[in-house]
Amino acid sequence: MKRNYLLLILVSLLLIVFGCRTSGSPPIATPEKAPVKKVGAASLYTKYNIHVMNNGRDIKAHYTKWIGPFSGHSIVPLNTKVNLKEWSKGFILQRVDTGQNIYFSYNYQHMKMPVTQYINLITSNKKNSLSRLGALDRKGKL
Repeated sequence: MKRNYLLLILVSLLLIVFGCRTSGSPPIATPEKAPVKKVGAASLYTKYNIHVMNNGRDIKAHYTKWIGPFSGHSIVPLNTKVNLKEWSKGFILQRVDTGQNIYFSYNYQHMKMPVTQYINLITSNKKNSLSRLGALDRKGKL
């Protein structure tokens, strides 16, 4: 009986050690690790106001739509021209007008969509029409 337990433990350890080894092949691309690229777009425009936080060092945004007002809170307005860059924790939207990098954290497990799909959801290749907004809303944008 004791021998069976020892054999079971030995087999389990071997499975753990050899089962966790990589084959040397490149990792399979997963949706959350898909490259951040927007084909055919030199610059993009924000489709919505984006709430951001400035912690004194970086300007950060988050997929859960932070809202304020908080200390350091500001808004990147609708139709802001941005360039897209890669970042290990999500992506970077670089404002063309100010050059500021906005570090946009992103988590696939919470969003259930690839990061590129989310980028397409919040940005556009062209400016958004303001014609459907009321006069007061258009005045606030200007």
